[in-house]
Amino acid sequence: MHSSSELIDRLAADLPIDTARVFVAGFSMGAVASERIGCQFADRVAAIALNAGAPWSDMCSPARPLPILVMHGTADTTFRIALAGEVVNRRRAADGCQSAPVESLLSDIATSELSDDCGAGVSVDFVRHEGSGHRWFADPDATDVMWSFFAGIGTR
Repeated sequence: MHSSSELIDRLAADLPIDTARVFVAGFSMGAVASERIGCQFADRVAAIALNAGAPWSDMCSPARPLPILVMHGTADTTFRIALAGEVVNRRRAADGCQSAPVESLLSDIATSELSDDCGAGVSVDFVRHEGSGHRWFADPDATDVMWSFFAGIGTR
């Protein structure tokens, strides 16, 4: 079995990618896998985004502060929102976030809770979709939210 780190090496050898700007994102179990990659390979990825996921493990110790975006629906019955909250709380602690998150409305149902005063200049953003279940979010579009988050990340 090959590791995610080996996959990054292979892609970098075959494609013209900037290895300092590797972003990993996923939905549901893909979000769980994204969190795992962030835990194990923080030195290889620039940021991660989870859409309707859960913690990979309660033993996550990234090698460095790592920007993370977590999006989750409050009515998700596949992965309870409390699991997303666990990921966010652990990352805020691990990344050394100092202040309470700043809350802002992204839409009628989506609220961002952004901590952008974390160690090494990283941010942790928790987007809650009120009343939404286990899905790829459309209000606002999850792809657009992820891209905006990733586009704001500086290189390592």
